[in-house]
Amino acid sequence: MKDYLNEKGLDVIYPRDVIKEAFQNGLVADGDKWLDMLASRNLMSHTYKTADSEFVFTEIVSNYVKVLDDLFETLQNS
Repeated sequence: MKDYLNEKGLDVIYPRDVIKEAFQNGLVADGDKWLDMLASRNLMSHTYKTADSEFVFTEIVSNYVKVLDDLFETLQNS
């Protein structure tokens, strides 16, 4: 998303800013879900708790794959 937005002339660096700009520019439809993914990524990079990893795994399967697929489709049609 960052590279796509940069190519469109938007100077974004930080992941949270990339997500917000992607949402505002119609690249992603569910900005909140993307922010949840970022929070999950941050959680997993700072913890090794089994319960946390199980939670994130469930989120990946039930929610994150869908929004990643949506982004892939949007980028293919751009």
